[in-house]
Amino acid sequence: MTDRLLTADQLAERWQVPKSQVYALTRRGEISTVKLGKYYRYRLDEIEAFERWEIRQADYAGHST
Repeated sequence: MTDRLLTADQLAERWQVPKSQVYALTRRGEISTVKLGKYYRYRLDEIEAFERWEIRQADYAGHST
């Protein structure tokens, strides 16, 4: 397990999406956060787990035809 935390900017850059998409996923509760005062951060290990889950979902959807 890693304790590395990412900002919304870093996560948006990692995913090559607008920061607003990161915030939308956060608001919907699709990605978990760590709150540090008024700031939100994203645990790298949880983001990697989310990415693996998304890839599995995409692979499953592609094979369901």
